[in-house]
Amino acid sequence: MPGNFSAFGLLVADVRHDYARTRVAATVELPFAELRDILDEMREEGRLRLADEGFAAADMRFEARLDMRYVGQAFELSVPVPEAAAAMADIDAAFLATYEKRYAYAVPGPAEIVTFRLSAYGLVAKPTLPADLKGGDLAAALCGERAVAFAGRFHTTPVYERARLPATTRIEGPAIVEDAGASTLVPPDFSASLDAFGNLVLERRRA
Repeated sequence: MPGNFSAFGLLVADVRHDYARTRVAATVELPFAELRDILDEMREEGRLRLADEGFAAADMRFEARLDMRYVGQAFELSVPVPEAAAAMADIDAAFLATYEKRYAYAVPGPAEIVTFRLSAYGLVAKPTLPADLKGGDLAAALCGERAVAFAGRFHTTPVYERARLPATTRIEGPAIVEDAGASTLVPPDFSASLDAFGNLVLERRRA
């Protein structure tokens, strides 16, 4: 449904409200209880707003994050607050883990929080989508060939009609899949397959 995809997503997307409080505080100076109080206040603000919008407590989800950096740095990383965090040492550990994931290394050092953030989600019921399991043969979906350049070299590239692809489709790139409202390019080092709902899934082939 290329022409309807964004509208469909809007209808089934969860409601989200974001809250932020800027306060620069070194982790060695900020009591953990104070950090928890700030996040709890933001959580309560989000809970009340979602309740006003008709969401039951069971349909609410909250996610806390901290914008953190080493003391003296100019840029922050978004660090998820662990659910099990019970001391500021857990916050420092989460910062080091996030830093290492981003830059491949991290060293213990004084860190600081710049901004407290909380996202409050109202969970919307999702529809059950019908399966799209068409039969047929891949050759019947072939509608032509084109010369297409990849990395400066032309390849003879088959063109397939999306609506006629069978459920067992697996296309090795290069290929083009044409639909009523969009075309999908499958590069030479990718393959494409259909899932149970007719979505076209591209995967890079392993070397």
